[in-house]
Amino acid sequence: MEGVEEWLHLTRSAAPVNEASLKFVPISSGGILQPRSAFDQKNVGRDTTWRKMIILELRINRERMFDWLKKKPKEVKESEVPQKGEANYRFIWYEIGEGNPFNKRILDIRSFTLSMIATTSSKEIVEKYNSLRSSVGNEYVGTHVPNQKSTLTHLRYPHNGSVLRGAAFKADSMDCKWDIYVYDNIFYFSRSWTGDMVYKATAKINEDSIELTAIEYPAETAESIAINDVHFLMMSHAFGRVFPHMIPRALLSENEIALYSFSTFGNRACYASYEPVIDTVVAL
Repeated sequence: MEGVEEWLHLTRSAAPVNEASLKFVPISSGGILQPRSAFDQKNVGRDTTWRKMIILELRINRERMFDWLKKKPKEVKESEVPQKGEANYRFIWYEIGEGNPFNKRILDIRSFTLSMIATTSSKEIVEKYNSLRSSVGNEYVGTHVPNQKSTLTHLRYPHNGSVLRGAAFKADSMDCKWDIYVYDNIFYFSRSWTGDMVYKATAKINEDSIELTAIEYPAETAESIAINDVHFLMMSHAFGRVFPHMIPRALLSENEIALYSFSTFGNRACYASYEPVIDTVVAL
């Protein structure tokens, strides 16, 4: 698998972020998503030869695999089906410096997250996921994250001045775990399988920028994780960038990190870091 810098070039996602703007997702009347991101299936180079089929029955929390590691959560059953044998997973730590374009120490987990297929044995979840593909997210307007806390933030993104309304990102397969909507200067981040709203961010929309000023998040989620998750979702999903995500320090092994990352972010999770990512700089 290519190194970090080569991967950024291959996905065509390494352009300076100040050139970006949100591109809203067209949804057909039949609910069929039209591909919109540089990070789609033809670009990630997935191996379609199944060398070994291993089904890992995971019971995970809908927001956090970290909670699953600590205590028994509200359960959602998933099956993760690798397209490669376990021996082919290659996790690499990159220190800050040559070969690492980010100003963070990162773990390359692509051999796992880009070769997994997320499935479920629940007919109800499949039907819910399929029905959500045609949603434009207006059902979230006026609602709140259940059992929420809130925090003030100052996250800033480039903008071209256009009106933001509707779907900013839609999952195009069950391997992608999030949908993002925006209405009346509020961003809603929901799980693509269940429709559960996990984060809600209040924004100030300017002619040349989007500023997230406050975030609602589940009370059981750490504030730092919530802020960094929202920033990662904006960068990797809404703006289509290859970007590192923050992981809890309670995850000790590389296998735990890979499982957590895929369960939380699906095939958009490429590089994990114990450090906050809100100040990440991409230097190529």
